[in-house]
Amino acid sequence: MDKSPKYFIIGLTLGLVNTSDVQLWVDEQIEASEEPNEELLDLAFIDKSNVKELLSKLSYIDDERDDFEILRILIAGIGNDRLANINFCSRLATELYVYYVEHDYKVPEDFREIGFFDDSYDLAKNGTYGTLESWHSDFKHFANSFSRNS
Repeated sequence: MDKSPKYFIIGLTLGLVNTSDVQLWVDEQIEASEEPNEELLDLAFIDKSNVKELLSKLSYIDDERDDFEILRILIAGIGNDRLANINFCSRLATELYVYYVEHDYKVPEDFREIGFFDDSYDLAKNGTYGTLESWHSDFKHFANSFSRNS
Protein backbone atom coordinates (compact mmCIF):
# COMPACT_ATOMS: atom_id res chain seq x y z
CA MET A 1 0.00 0.00 0.00
CA ASP A 2 1.21 3.44 -0.85
CA LYS A 3 1.44 5.81 2.04
CA SER A 4 -1.38 8.30 2.19
CA PRO A 5 -2.55 11.27 4.25
CA LYS A 6 -4.55 8.98 6.54
CA TYR A 7 -1.46 6.76 7.00
CA PHE A 8 0.43 9.76 8.35
CA ILE A 9 -2.47 11.06 10.44
CA ILE A 10 -2.85 7.71 12.20
CA GLY A 11 0.90 7.13 12.35
CA LEU A 12 1.66 10.54 13.84
CA THR A 13 -1.16 10.23 16.34
CA LEU A 14 0.10 6.86 17.54
CA GLY A 15 3.76 7.89 17.50
CA LEU A 16 4.63 5.37 14.79
CA VAL A 17 5.85 7.90 12.22
CA ASN A 18 7.47 11.27 12.66
CA THR A 19 7.29 14.63 10.97
CA SER A 20 10.37 13.86 8.86
CA ASP A 21 8.49 10.91 7.37
CA VAL A 22 5.65 13.26 6.43
CA GLN A 23 8.05 15.78 4.90
CA LEU A 24 9.70 13.09 2.79
CA TRP A 25 6.28 11.88 1.56
CA VAL A 26 5.15 15.45 0.77
CA ASP A 27 8.34 16.13 -1.19
CA GLU A 28 7.89 12.88 -3.15
CA GLN A 29 4.24 13.72 -3.92
CA ILE A 30 5.13 17.20 -5.14
CA GLU A 31 7.98 15.89 -7.31
CA ALA A 32 5.71 13.24 -8.86
CA SER A 33 2.97 15.72 -9.75
CA GLU A 34 2.97 18.21 -12.60
CA GLU A 35 0.47 20.34 -10.70
CA PRO A 36 0.57 19.57 -6.97
CA ASN A 37 -2.60 20.48 -5.12
CA GLU A 38 -2.76 23.38 -2.71
CA GLU A 39 -2.85 21.12 0.36
CA LEU A 40 0.46 19.48 -0.57
CA LEU A 41 2.05 22.84 -1.21
CA ASP A 42 0.81 24.08 2.17
CA LEU A 43 2.30 20.99 3.80
CA ALA A 44 5.64 21.66 2.14
CA PHE A 45 5.95 24.98 3.95
CA ILE A 46 4.42 24.12 7.30
CA ASP A 47 6.49 24.24 10.48
CA LYS A 48 7.12 20.53 11.10
CA SER A 49 7.38 21.08 14.84
CA ASN A 50 3.69 22.03 14.87
CA VAL A 51 2.20 18.51 14.76
CA LYS A 52 -1.37 19.74 15.32
CA GLU A 53 -1.21 21.98 12.26
CA LEU A 54 0.43 19.20 10.29
CA LEU A 55 -2.39 16.80 11.24
CA SER A 56 -4.96 19.44 10.37
CA LYS A 57 -3.48 20.06 6.92
CA LEU A 58 -3.21 16.33 6.22
CA SER A 59 -6.88 15.90 7.08
CA TYR A 60 -7.85 18.26 4.23
CA ILE A 61 -6.50 15.81 1.64
CA ASP A 62 -9.08 13.28 0.52
CA ASP A 63 -8.24 9.73 1.52
CA GLU A 64 -10.89 7.03 1.29
CA ARG A 65 -8.67 4.25 2.61
CA ASP A 66 -9.88 2.13 5.49
CA ASP A 67 -8.58 3.28 8.88
CA PHE A 68 -8.14 -0.24 10.19
CA GLU A 69 -6.29 -1.46 7.11
CA ILE A 70 -3.88 1.43 7.56
CA LEU A 71 -3.57 0.64 11.27
CA ARG A 72 -2.74 -3.00 10.42
CA ILE A 73 0.03 -1.82 8.09
CA LEU A 74 1.42 0.61 10.66
CA ILE A 75 1.49 -2.01 13.41
CA ALA A 76 3.01 -4.58 11.05
CA GLY A 77 5.80 -2.09 10.35
CA ILE A 78 6.90 -1.73 13.96
CA GLY A 79 10.41 -3.11 14.25
CA ASN A 80 11.42 -5.69 16.83
CA ASP A 81 13.78 -3.17 18.43
CA ARG A 82 10.86 -0.86 19.23
CA LEU A 83 8.68 -3.75 20.39
CA ALA A 84 11.47 -4.87 22.72
CA ASN A 85 11.06 -1.58 24.60
CA ILE A 86 8.28 -1.97 27.16
CA ASN A 87 7.98 1.82 27.56
CA PHE A 88 7.33 2.18 23.83
CA CYS A 89 4.73 -0.61 24.02
CA SER A 90 3.05 0.98 27.04
CA ARG A 91 2.79 4.37 25.30
CA LEU A 92 1.45 2.69 22.16
CA ALA A 93 -1.11 0.74 24.21
CA THR A 94 -2.36 4.03 25.65
CA GLU A 95 -2.59 5.65 22.21
CA LEU A 96 -4.35 2.59 20.81
CA TYR A 97 -6.90 2.82 23.60
CA VAL A 98 -7.55 6.47 22.70
CA TYR A 99 -7.96 5.34 19.07
CA TYR A 100 -10.42 2.68 20.25
CA VAL A 101 -12.47 5.27 22.14
CA GLU A 102 -12.41 7.68 19.18
CA HIS A 103 -13.87 4.88 17.05
CA ASP A 104 -16.72 4.55 19.55
CA TYR A 105 -15.44 1.18 20.82
CA LYS A 106 -16.22 -0.36 17.44
CA VAL A 107 -13.21 -2.13 16.01
CA PRO A 108 -12.69 -5.27 13.92
CA GLU A 109 -12.12 -8.50 15.82
CA ASP A 110 -8.34 -8.42 15.31
CA PHE A 111 -8.23 -5.12 17.27
CA ARG A 112 -10.50 -6.03 20.19
CA GLU A 113 -7.48 -6.27 22.53
CA ILE A 114 -6.64 -2.58 22.17
CA GLY A 115 -9.49 -1.85 24.57
CA PHE A 116 -7.71 -3.69 27.36
CA PHE A 117 -3.94 -3.35 26.98
CA ASP A 118 -3.62 -0.04 28.80
CA ASP A 119 -5.61 -1.27 31.83
CA SER A 120 -3.83 -4.61 31.94
CA TYR A 121 -0.49 -2.77 31.88
CA ASP A 122 -1.53 -0.71 34.90
CA LEU A 123 -2.75 -3.84 36.73
CA ALA A 124 0.55 -5.62 36.06
CA LYS A 125 2.60 -2.55 36.99
CA ASN A 126 0.79 -2.27 40.32
CA GLY A 127 1.13 -6.00 41.00
CA THR A 128 -2.64 -6.44 41.06
CA TYR A 129 -2.86 -8.90 38.19
CA GLY A 130 -0.17 -10.46 36.01
CA THR A 131 3.38 -9.35 35.49
CA LEU A 132 4.90 -6.71 33.29
CA GLU A 133 6.84 -9.42 31.50
CA SER A 134 3.68 -11.35 30.61
CA TRP A 135 1.93 -8.13 29.58
CA HIS A 136 4.86 -7.21 27.37
CA SER A 137 4.90 -10.67 25.83
CA ASP A 138 1.15 -10.45 25.11
CA PHE A 139 1.51 -7.00 23.56
CA LYS A 140 4.39 -8.12 21.33
CA HIS A 141 2.35 -11.17 20.28
CA PHE A 142 -0.55 -8.86 19.37
CA ALA A 143 1.68 -6.54 17.29
CA ASN A 144 3.50 -9.41 15.61
CA SER A 145 0.21 -11.01 14.58
CA PHE A 146 -0.16 -8.24 11.98
CA SER A 147 3.24 -8.96 10.50
CA ARG A 148 2.11 -12.46 9.64
CA ASN A 149 -1.11 -11.20 8.09
CA SER A 150 0.37 -8.56 5.85
